[in-house]
Amino acid sequence: MLRLQKMDNVNVLEFNLTKDELFKVYASSNILLHPTRQDSFPLVVLEAAKAGNVIVASDLYGIPEIVKDGYNGFLLSPIYRFFNNKNMPNEKVWNNRKETIYSDYVDRAVVDRLELILVELLDDRKKLKKMALNSFEHSRSNEFNESFIIERWNELFEEIGIEEGE
Repeated sequence: MLRLQKMDNVNVLEFNLTKDELFKVYASSNILLHPTRQDSFPLVVLEAAKAGNVIVASDLYGIPEIVKDGYNGFLLSPIYRFFNNKNMPNEKVWNNRKETIYSDYVDRAVVDRLELILVELLDDRKKLKKMALNSFEHSRSNEFNESFIIERWNELFEEIGIEEGE
């Protein structure tokens, strides 16, 4: 962390920002790097997409629902996966967390791909802009649109017999 804080072009922030402060950070950024090992509901990814950021993130959990590889961001494939491709616990990781996802390993393949992606976007600003616009649009599409979500909740409440206002 100290090494990052000493870099002129890196700004490390504490996780204590208000919603408005956080949105200003997203709005002043172009790219969100989110190479997570374990993030089952990636709210930060959705928030950054709604601000028009290109997302570079692990292809885990709900992230691929928000990030379409090559369209509004890039998906990274980490070496350790908590769940396998059939969404069942990956026993190698599940039973050995300290030696896998909780360890201090550096996934060189992920780091190398991150570097290539950042260089590509730095060199091709038109692509960066197009992907940012795609991210903005996709984040407001049906499944992420507030009206759509409210409508689905109301349908669910109706199905289970809860009246509006209860």
